[in-house]
Amino acid sequence: MRKGEIMGKIFGIALVFAVIGVVLGIVENYITKVDVFVF
Repeated sequence: MRKGEIMGKIFGIALVFAVIGVVLGIVENYITKVDVFVF
């Protein structure tokens, strides 16, 4: 395996985790707002 492929794979995994983190952050923020609104 070439160095470029390894770096690409690491970058791809990091990108996936970053996207998941952002989505979870938005969902958590939205749920918190809904809870505040409901109670």
